[in-house]
Amino acid sequence: MLAKSVLQRLQTVKMNSDEQDCRRQFHRVAVPVGEFVLLETQKQQYKVTEISEGGLCLESQNDLPLGTLIRGKLFYDGKERFMISGQVLRSEKMDNSNHFKIVVKASTITTPTVIAFQSYIIRTYGTESADDE
Repeated sequence: MLAKSVLQRLQTVKMNSDEQDCRRQFHRVAVPVGEFVLLETQKQQYKVTEISEGGLCLESQNDLPLGTLIRGKLFYDGKERFMISGQVLRSEKMDNSNHFKIVVKASTITTPTVIAFQSYIIRTYGTESADDE
């Protein structure tokens, strides 16, 4: 039982250091308030709030345990754009809300994918939305 507790703690530390590495390494593109980006899995749909080469930041009414594997399709501009496969690094309850902020590490998101999304945001909302990040 003690070994299981130690293993879970080590996994949490590993996940947290992975998340810190992703934050430093990748440029994140925030989804503007007026835009609806969706990650659809077999079980649920999630609102996407940020996209980077390292992963996604999601908003959900349901909590997801650390380490949960997620696989689904990402939609924006009313179209299916690409597949996502990743693992939950962090989940925390949002302030003044019954929603959770979920950070997913996803190695399936490429630099051209993020650039295409950022270009779409700039074409749709102008350069001021890109400067806000």
